[in-house]
Amino acid sequence: MKFALDFKKKLSRTEIVILAASVMTLAVLFFYLATHVRFAKEEGLFENRPKIMDVFRDKNGNATSVPNPERIEPWMNFRYVNVVFRLPEEYLRDSLSIDDAKYPNVPIGKYAKKRGIDRESFLRELRRLVSEAQSANGK
Repeated sequence: MKFALDFKKKLSRTEIVILAASVMTLAVLFFYLATHVRFAKEEGLFENRPKIMDVFRDKNGNATSVPNPERIEPWMNFRYVNVVFRLPEEYLRDSLSIDDAKYPNVPIGKYAKKRGIDRESFLRELRRLVSEAQSANGK
């Protein structure tokens, strides 16, 4: 307690080094956090997004047993869409000519952005393909 009240006390070399290292560590951690928050915002991770099971709702929000392609969102990855809509893994890859090495684990919005494709038009095309597959499967 006496040290905290004694502001006139000179710091030893060791204490200065520890204080400087602590300040530098805090600065690095703050920079790391700030860049990751910016990245998360760019990826849309803070946007309001529907719950995972909302694909099983129609346009009016009523529960249904058949997933609704209109509920496909940019945050979803291709694997999620393939599983929910019971599509073969290669269906979207071949139909959309996707050559990304991370397919099917890449989020749809991130893929469109990385390729310089308009996100909304890409989503429309993806939804259309999923609807066609559902129709072909009799759903």
